[in-house]
Amino acid sequence: MTGCIEHHLEGEQEDAHEYLVNLLERLHRLDMEAYTKIWELKECFFDNRRLEVTSSIHQIFAGIIASQVTCTRCGSVSNSYDPFTDLSLELNDCFTVTRCLERFTKLETLENSNAYHCDKCDRKCKATKQLLMHTLPNVLILQFKRFSSGGMDGGKVSKHVAFDMQLDMSEFLSRPALGGEDAAIFDLYGVLVHDGQSTNCGHYYSVVKHQDNWIKFDDAICTTMSLSQVLEQKAYLLFYARRVTRQESLAKPPLHSPIISTPQEKLAQAQQKEQERLQNAAKEKDVNAKQAAKEEEEAARRQEEEKLAQAQQKKQARRLQKAAKKMRVKAKKAAKEKEEEEEEEKLAQAKKAEKVKRLEAAKEKEEAAKKREDEKLARAKEAEGAQRLEAAKNLKAEKRKFELPHNTAPGVTKKARQRRVRAVGDRLMSDAQTNTEEQLKASKTAAIQFLDSHASDMTRDDEIPVLLQKSLEWEDVSGTEVPFASHGSR
Repeated sequence: MTGCIEHHLEGEQEDAHEYLVNLLERLHRLDMEAYTKIWELKECFFDNRRLEVTSSIHQIFAGIIASQVTCTRCGSVSNSYDPFTDLSLELNDCFTVTRCLERFTKLETLENSNAYHCDKCDRKCKATKQLLMHTLPNVLILQFKRFSSGGMDGGKVSKHVAFDMQLDMSEFLSRPALGGEDAAIFDLYGVLVHDGQSTNCGHYYSVVKHQDNWIKFDDAICTTMSLSQVLEQKAYLLFYARRVTRQESLAKPPLHSPIISTPQEKLAQAQQKEQERLQNAAKEKDVNAKQAAKEEEEAARRQEEEKLAQAQQKKQARRLQKAAKKMRVKAKKAAKEKEEEEEEEKLAQAKKAEKVKRLEAAKEKEEAAKKREDEKLARAKEAEGAQRLEAAKNLKAEKRKFELPHNTAPGVTKKARQRRVRAVGDRLMSDAQTNTEEQLKASKTAAIQFLDSHASDMTRDDEIPVLLQKSLEWEDVSGTEVPFASHGSR
């Protein structure tokens, strides 16, 4: 697209308004070239005004401005008509779009160096000049003159100019618009903003209406904006769409056709508008009264329905509360039963665990007792074996003590044997005082065996058995009677 626009280099920064004007002009020329080629028209028809107005660009964006100059000396009127695709508005002392348009269509005085040359007077005369919209476009583009050439880098007017969603252009027309009451009403659908301090810095972004939403296009970033945010933008270009499609022709009217701009005509037009306004106000008042009555009736009906709905809601709420209460009681009971069951189960498990613990403790105690008993028995057996071995050793040793020499053989005198027995008794008495219990027991056993084997050499009156009986506790050794009783009777 940039290649088809004259005086535009790709990648070069450019004023958005200048770019828009060049773009629309180039599209218009391309449309005309295609039209002339299709219909094989001569080049002389290329600049024909009646042909130009048929292009799609002019049908959408173009309108006609009427310029009326009135000579104050002779009263002659000169009218001129020029097409436009956008309106450039001054911002000096203007803070609203309506004020800018009023300044644009304000009656201007031409005098001194800027005096008007009247053909009728054939001289320069003081005159008045006024610009009015003769034909409105379908899409109205308004440009605010924010940039100036003052200073090194060029200045910028950064103040906010208020604009609305709707724009009424009827008071800026040279004639009534065709199409009814909304013929001169425009609706906002696009805003272009310059973000920067001068013409040499900053960038542009746009806000466009899509259905009921406003979307901000900032390079590759797209975000939504509220209507209040849109109306707060410091606009550079405003795009308005006409509510009713244009029915007037774009062809230039005759040079001397009248423009409704004389005081008498303006007064008549104002009176007609005031009368229409009063009629419309009366109609609107009647409609508003009927609408108010209808709204009151509707409000009463809605209030009654709301009361009924509230009563039903309360009734339903009470039912729900009762049901919820029953459910809470039931849930509480179920929870309590479940808690009791869990408690019983825990108690049973605890009893079972305690029983198992007691059984294991008893088993461990029994096993420990059995182990101690086995150890005790083993120690007893071991001790008994050791005692037996020790007793056998002691007995053997004691036997050696009581063994008589060969002088006790037959042929030895009885006195000699008695002396030997007495000697054995003396040793036994000495052992009873010095030896241990086991040794003494072995000595006693050996002595008994000795007495049994030598009882025939002793008499009842012999003192040796008496000594042995005193030294030996016979009943503790063998549990039998003293053998000397039987021996003495022999």
